[in-house]
Amino acid sequence: MKGRIDYLLKIKKLPQAIMIVGRNREHTIKEALYIVSKLLGINVTEEGFHPDFKYIDVLEKKKNISIEQIREAKEFCSLSPQRGENKVILINNVETMSV
Repeated sequence: MKGRIDYLLKIKKLPQAIMIVGRNREHTIKEALYIVSKLLGINVTEEGFHPDFKYIDVLEKKKNISIEQIREAKEFCSLSPQRGENKVILINNVETMSV
């Protein structure tokens, strides 16, 4: 997958949204963070901070990703990137989003 992502970035044809699905959570997150890192030009982790990166997951003691988290993501997207050309949101456990 990394080769395909690198090629799409090189020809500037990376899609606006990418869904990565896998049985191994650790591997899936690594793949997603690889894409985020390539888009932002730095090595990004789940815990790391970058002004153009937002990581969304189920909050502690909650069952679902909340509507408020998605509203915050929408607001985040409406702002211009601060350090580069891209803003990136990584949503983990997307299947837990409430209707």
